[in-house]
This record gives sequence, C-alpha cells and structure tokens, in this order.
Amino acid sequence: CRVLRRHSNSAALEGSVPANVRRLNLAFAALILLALGYFVIDKFLRTPSLPQVQSNAVAAADVAAIVDASQSASKLIAIVPFRNRSTLPEDAYFAEGMHDDLLTQLSKIKSLRVISRTSMLRYADTKKSATEIARELNAAVILEGAVQRAGDQVLITVQLIDGNSDVNLWAERYNRAFTTRTVFTIQAEIAQAVADTMRVVLSPA
Repeated sequence: CRVLRRHSNSAALEGSVPANVRRLNLAFAALILLALGYFVIDKFLRTPSLPQVQSNAVAAADVAAIVDASQSASKLIAIVPFRNRSTLPEDAYFAEGMHDDLLTQLSKIKSLRVISRTSMLRYADTKKSATEIARELNAAVILEGAVQRAGDQVLITVQLIDGNSDVNLWAERYNRAFTTRTVFTIQAEIAQAVADTMRVVLSPA
C-alpha cells in the first residue's frame, strides 16, 4: 500500500507540472502581446498626431498675422513733405506748415494710420517714386503735394497715389489769396478739405 500510495503521489505531481508551465507560458505571452500593442499605439498612432496639431496651430497663427498685417497696411498713409516751388523763404515755411497740418488732421481719423513726421522728413525733395516710398514704409497710399506762390496768390496741388500701382486715386488744386494774416487759415482749411476727401476715397465702401 505504501508503495502504491507513493507511486500515485509522484504521478499526480508529475501531471501537475505541465499545467502550471502552460499557465505561465500563456501569462507571459499575454504580457508580450500587451507590450507590443502599447508600443505600436505609441509609435504609430500618438507620435504623428502631435506634429500635425502643432503644424495646424502654426499655420493658423501665420494666417492671422498675414491678415493683421494686410489690414494694417491698407490703412497706412505716408504724407511726403510738400515741395516748395517758390524761391521765397517764407514759402518754404508755408509748405512745412501744410505738411504738419495734414498730419494732424489725418491722424484724427480713427480708421487711418499716418506715418510720423520724423519718419517722413528724410523724403523731403526725394527723387524716389511713390511706389519706392510705399515699399520702404509698407504704406498703402502716398499723399504728396506742392506749394507755388505768385504775388498774393498761392497754388497748392495735392494728389493721392496708390502705393502698389502708382496710379492716382485722387488729385486737387487749391488756389487762395495769400497774406501773412491768412496763412494759418489757408493751411487749416486745405488740410481739413484733404482729410475729408481722403476719408471718402479710402473708406471701405
């Protein structure tokens, strides 16, 4: 009986070993499959999506910047210092005064942006074309003019030029009686007239 009992115990023990090994093998195989699955998902699904999101974000930012720049440039005006076509020194002061008054009046229009006087002084008596000036300053339009005095009459010519095509958008002549007592009145009157006209010419409508 002892011999049979010992033989049956050893047989049961030998039969249980392969089952345990099979369980361990199955568990190990399952772990390997899980690890491979995680690697595939992380490598081929997650990683490419990050650059795509970043690329889309950068593209959107670039488009917004371009739109903002375009809208800003479309409202940017460069007023070139007026040319003095007279030989009298006081006429040069009058031309400078016209330039200053125009800067002041146009700066009051909220829909327009005017380049400062300091930046425009380097273009006094320039030989550059309107398109060259517009390109250097990133301006949409160029306003230029000239002052010519003959006796007690002063003639002021003004023209608004498209910075890209060099085409005149608007031009006008102002002929006024000139005296030392009316010089400031003339400057203010013409500056206001030019500002009102430009408000209409450059309006979105």
